[in-house]
Amino acid sequence: SLAHEAASAKHAREWLAALRFSERVVHAVAVLVAHHLSPSQFVAQGAGARAYRKLARKLAAAGLSLVDLERLARADHLGRTTAAALADRYEAGPVFLAAAESAEVREAPRADVVTAKALIERGVPPGPELGRRLRRCREIEDETGWREPSRILARCLAEP
Repeated sequence: SLAHEAASAKHAREWLAALRFSERVVHAVAVLVAHHLSPSQFVAQGAGARAYRKLARKLAAAGLSLVDLERLARADHLGRTTAAALADRYEAGPVFLAAAESAEVREAPRADVVTAKALIERGVPPGPELGRRLRRCREIEDETGWREPSRILARCLAEP
């Protein structure tokens, strides 16, 4: 059903918690369920590297990778009665994984290029402002794909 991912993730969380699975497992399954349509949607919508990098970070926070997500999406797809599923075809899977590889996040998100230390060295004081600037540097990196800290820092620090 349309937009069922969030409700399904909530039900999975409740069910697994009632069965006394660890919070780590409960959280990981809920994240997978919440994003299980992403591989097919990303391929259908022609998602760019930025979207793959952001999704990889969300999954990594739960100890997962885009490979894990593709496996679940494949199982979900092949459990249906569509012609492609009955023919054991999940064409979005390899395309999704190739795009994840191209974005350099197939197995895990890329390490942040800009560190807190680099921002502090540029005069950003430790505290909430440092956290805000670090998040913005990550956004710039995800948006642009840049890997040069000086370029990312220059853009971030030029913003108010």
